[in-house]
Parts: sequence; C-alpha cells; structure tokens
Amino acid sequence: MKKHLLFLIFIAISSVMSAQDLIVKTDSTKVEAKITEISDYEIKYYDWDNQTGPLYIVAVDKIAYIKFANGKVTNYSGHINSLSTDVDAVAINRKNILKVSPFSPLTGHLDFEYERVFSKRMSCVTEFGIIGVNANNNINKKNFGAFVSGGVRFYKGQEIREKNTYYNNNFSGLYAQAKLGFEAYNYDYNYWTDSGLDRVEKSQNENVVGGSIMLGLGKQWVFGGRVTIDAGAALGYVFVNKFTYTTQNYSWNGTYTYETNTVTNSLLHTGNFGNDIGLAGDAWLRIGFVF
Repeated sequence: MKKHLLFLIFIAISSVMSAQDLIVKTDSTKVEAKITEISDYEIKYYDWDNQTGPLYIVAVDKIAYIKFANGKVTNYSGHINSLSTDVDAVAINRKNILKVSPFSPLTGHLDFEYERVFSKRMSCVTEFGIIGVNANNNINKKNFGAFVSGGVRFYKGQEIREKNTYYNNNFSGLYAQAKLGFEAYNYDYNYWTDSGLDRVEKSQNENVVGGSIMLGLGKQWVFGGRVTIDAGAALGYVFVNKFTYTTQNYSWNGTYTYETNTVTNSLLHTGNFGNDIGLAGDAWLRIGFVF
C-alpha cells in the first residue's frame, strides 16, 4: 500500500514539474515560467514559483528558445532579423525625419520640422517656418517673418506595423512633448478713426515679437519604413509684445477728442489668448520622410 502511495506521489510531482515552461534568453539566463500569451514580438509570463505575482513581458529578440511544458521547443534566434525585405531591415537604423505641414499655408505660414532620435524612446525636434506664405484670402497678406521652436519627445514605446516586421521603433507611437518657441514678424494693423464727418480706415505698421512654452501629446505613424504621419496638439503660455494707437472722435460741437488704445499682438504660428502672458495653443498634422 505504501509503495503504491509513493508511486502516485512521484507521478503527481513529475506531472507538476513537467507542466512548467522554460524560457532561455540570449544571455543564457533560464526562467522557469508559466507562459500566458505569445505574440510576434513579445512573450508574457508569470514566474513558475509565483503565478499570482507580477506579469512579466520580454521581447522575442531577447529570447534564444522556449521549451514548452509539452516538450515542444521554439527557437527565436534571429527572429527580429527575419524581416520581410531588406528595406525593412534598414528602416530600423534610420534616425532622422524631415516633415512638412501641408495645410499650414491656410493659416498664413509654412511649417517644417526636423526630428532626430538620440536615445531609446526619446528624440529632439526642431520646428522652423516662414510667416507670410498664405493660401487664405481672409488673412492679411502683408505679414512677413519667421518662427523657430525646439523640444524633446518621449515615446511610449515601439510599435509594429506588420507581422514580424519592426518599423522605426525609436519614433513611432504615442508621445509627450515639451517645446519652447520664438516668433517675430511684421504686419499692418488697420483701425478706424473720425475725419470730419466721415470715418476713415488707417493703417499702422507693427513688429510682433513673442515666444511660447508648451506641453503636448501626439502620435506618429511610420509606413514602409519611409513615410510618417505626425498628429498632435499642445497647450501652454505665450509671451508677446503690445502696441498703442490713437483715434480721434468728432463731437457734435465740432471739436475732437482723442483716445489711446492698447492692443496685445497675436502670434500667427502659435495661437494665443489673453494679455501679456496668456494661454497658448497649437495643433499639427505633418507628413514626413525618414532617412
């Protein structure tokens, strides 16, 4: 009877031991695990000794092979290099994007942006453009100037565009961005004043100088390792100069009174609201080329 009991205990222990999965990483580390999910680019698992503990995620390029509980072995060596084309393989190492905002002339300026990856999940962006490139007849066409801004992006993580193919994992997906901008341009400010019994429109040439500091969120998609679409929005504060102008008002007794008015300039590239320090807003949709 005791022999039969010991035999049953041995069978049960052997069954439990054989039910575990073995993950062998590329650095020869072995993990006894309970694998819960397998995808083309990552493995999710619990430690065998703590199956109610934290769920671990490991990228398949960190795994040499997996020996499953049923004895099957899956080899992952060279998995990430097994891309669909040579072009896809080259795309992983690209670190630069040059972008343009195709709809920006509708708001009176032409925008460009350069993005450079300098570490994992982080990049720097520089935006520059010309104020006065105008495709909207409702905007004063005499505006002329330039703007520049710079900032840092922090990406959530890599994305995969197609099965077994990694596309530019350094700058695709959701991101947060902080940026500082400067803008200067010249324009004609039009206002109305009295001249005898008539009201006439006058013009005053002004220089606008201002800057902004903003935080934004966005997402960037990469297609075919070559083309990107970048969309996002930001809020922050803007600093911009003011100017004054004087109007004359004709009274019923034939005399004039004069009124001095103060106007806070507006930034064309970055929308602003309020007085000296006001709320700033920006939104973008850019198309880029990866190189």
